[in-house]
Amino acid sequence: MLRDWGLPAFDAKLARAPKWRFLWVGQGAALFFLLAACAGPRAAVRAPHPVSPRLGQYTVGPKYKDLPDKTTYSKNKVSKLLNQQLQSWKGTPYQIGGNSKQGIDCSGFVYLTYTDKLGIELPRTTELQGEVGREISQEQLTYGDLVFFKIGIFTRHVGIYTGNREFIHASTSRGVMKSSLDSYYWSRKYWKARRVIYY
Repeated sequence: MLRDWGLPAFDAKLARAPKWRFLWVGQGAALFFLLAACAGPRAAVRAPHPVSPRLGQYTVGPKYKDLPDKTTYSKNKVSKLLNQQLQSWKGTPYQIGGNSKQGIDCSGFVYLTYTDKLGIELPRTTELQGEVGREISQEQLTYGDLVFFKIGIFTRHVGIYTGNREFIHASTSRGVMKSSLDSYYWSRKYWKARRVIYY
């Protein structure tokens, strides 16, 4: 009957293949794309609107158009807050989709750091975080800037710059930690940077 439909003969063997083979392939593909996301489940993104009269506390969409030019934060204050966050979360294991000290992924750590310490709610995924604010060069990096890396063909990684060519992030191998942009591994994987906080 397959030949009556104009299909090649080998498709007949494919059609008689056990259904579990197709199920296995489908599950494998789903797992691959989940691991490649590095950001867990995609969260809904709300439209930009202020949630507090104090500058710096904003819920933002992917384009971040409504962010004020300046916040109430100084570079010294942001540096202190980021160090506090690192000390509080250091060593927390990596877990895809995690949002707690039981386990957290890279974009989840960025999301919670900005929400809890800086009063700014970013999108939840690495993909959308890579669209907020303004793109800057590596030479322009300052406290609180987002730094992005290409780990593989589909995998992206994000962290927060803390000065001195260092950034904090949730590493897949060592959990929440501080790393150097000049290390052999991260210097080769560096992709871009985005600025969310304007001083």
